[in-house]
Formats: sequence, C-alpha cells, structure tokens
Amino acid sequence: MYRRITLVCSVIKYGGVGKILSFVADTLLSEGWSIEVLSLQNEERPDFLPEGASFISIPKVMSNNKLFWRIKKLRLIRTELKRISTKTICTFGSEPSVMVRLATLGMKDVTVVSAERSDPYTLPKFWRIMSSWAYSNSDYCVFQLEKQRDFYGEKVRKKSYVIPNAFIPKGEVKETRERRKVIVSAGRFVYQKGYDTLIRAFAIVNRTHPDYMLELYGGGDEQPLYERIIEENNLKGNVKLFGYVNNISEIISGSSVFVLSSRFEGIPNVLIEAMSAGVPTVATDCTPGGPAFLTDNGKRGLLVPVDDVKAMAKAINRIIEDSELSKQLSTSGREICVILDKDKIARQWVDMFNKIVN
Repeated sequence: MYRRITLVCSVIKYGGVGKILSFVADTLLSEGWSIEVLSLQNEERPDFLPEGASFISIPKVMSNNKLFWRIKKLRLIRTELKRISTKTICTFGSEPSVMVRLATLGMKDVTVVSAERSDPYTLPKFWRIMSSWAYSNSDYCVFQLEKQRDFYGEKVRKKSYVIPNAFIPKGEVKETRERRKVIVSAGRFVYQKGYDTLIRAFAIVNRTHPDYMLELYGGGDEQPLYERIIEENNLKGNVKLFGYVNNISEIISGSSVFVLSSRFEGIPNVLIEAMSAGVPTVATDCTPGGPAFLTDNGKRGLLVPVDDVKAMAKAINRIIEDSELSKQLSTSGREICVILDKDKIARQWVDMFNKIVN
C-alpha cells in the first residue's frame, strides 16, 4: 500500500520540535513512506532534515494587521496543501495544529493528526481556546505526556496516543572523569527558559564556589535582561552567554552540573542529552511534567520548584559538594537511554500511523 504524509511545523530549524519532526520523517522514510515537510515560516531547508523528505516553506506574509496576516497565511497554507494533495497531515505544536485545522475546513478525505509539543496549561487564553478547538476537531492527537492529553478532556483522550520523545544519540558520548567546573544550560533566551532565575541562583552558588562558571547557550530576546542581572550581581567574569551551537552535546558532557530552569516544558530534549551523557542534573518541576517524567520524580535528577532561586542554588550546591550524590545521579540519569530507546519510540510512531492510514 502506498503511504504518504505531510508533516507540518511552525519553524523547523531551531528548537526541539524540528528535531522530533525530523526523527519522525526519517523513521517513516525507512518504512517506505513518502514524506513532505511543510514549514509555516519562510526558512531554508535545515541541514538535519533527511534527504528523502521533500521540503516546502510558506512564503513570508508582510502586514501590520494581525487579522489580515492570519487570513493571508491560512490561504497560503490551504493552497499549498491542496497542491500537495496529501490525504494524511500531521502537525507538530499547538499553533500549526490550529492553522492547519482551519486551513483544511471543508477539504474532503483529509486526515489531520495533531501532535502537541508544549505545555497547554500555560497557553494564553486565546490560544488555549483555539488549541482545544483544533484538537477536538482533529481526527487523531499525539501527546508526549498523559498530563498534556488529559488537559483537553475525554473527547480528545479517546482518539489520542501518548509517545514520549526519543533519545537520539549524536555519535558516541565519551564518559568524562574530570569534569570542568562549569554549570551549563542550553535553550533560547526567552521567558519560558527561566534563565533569569538560574543566573540569580548561580549568584548564591558563586559565594561559596567562586571557582565555578555558568555557561548559557542559545541566544534570544532576553539577553539584555540577563546581562543586566549579571552586572547587578557582579558576575561578569563568572557567567558567559553564547549563541546557538550545533555541538551542545559535547559541551554538556564535560560540565559538572546541567540545569533546566524552564517555567514550562514538554519533554525537553536537552535534558535527555544531559542525562544520557551522565551529567548530574537539576530541573524545575514545571508543567506539564516533562522533567518529573525524565527524572522519575527526582530520583534520576534533582527537582526544584519553578522560579525558586534558593531551592535551585541549594540543589546545585548539593551536587558540587557531594561527590557520592553526583556519581549516583550520573549513573541513574543514563537509565533514560533505555527508557527512551529510539527504536522503541520509532516503532510507536510507525504503528500509530499504520493504524491511522488503514
């Protein structure tokens, strides 16, 4: 049977959503599927997208009127989907799910699968209403976590699958015996990632451990805020801010502590990378429960409340000062490699899509 699917994402080049889309595309290609990848942002084809997948990018819409911009964007999406003429579409993220579901209204014989990749509990009211509508009116839904799925109620629950992110090794991760005296984190410099809290927590750590550095990788709009906090706390020589890098796995693997300070997060790929490399981790217990799932409620990594500067500093200090705890978290963190084995997760995606098209 000929199997074809279009995978849709707001932007593919940056962040974990594009990487999981690429993983799904590669998985389905290996099973003989024909794949189109549609980006809703005008961008060039990402290097990491598998060669066998066709790539399409929606042209940029120029308008200061948000309503006009949305309508124009919807028309472009609808036109492109009609041109492609795919019968099965899978969206990744709440915004593309809403846009695609609106764009496909009235289109016959089209199956829409909506995959949630973020935290519905923290969506603005408008997008919460719209995403609830989109998931309720999708043919099937996919969630990373049960708590995400349950947010949308019984109607969505009945037609949903729960598939966590996979651990995707990026070459051989070398075990580091001598770690750099560095606390590290990686992600966009935006409110969601909570780096303002992390820098303030590091200021406390720095009082007792002035030989440690904090390195943040990502870049973004909140960098001026971080620079101000660094200056206010006299941390200019101890905190370094870097842009986006491709070799973040190597950087993480040599550090003493990895910290996920997010205010909300699905299943963060960067936390998976840190744990798989045997780096002791501290993570916020944020909704909808990704860090709690990955750390087994604090057993494979330390959990702290969201935006709790003192608790975060205390957890970082515990790992620095307790070598046995550091070793224990390093060992138990690697369990995630087996739990999120990529072949096992890939099989779940394939089985789901085979059921849907059949």
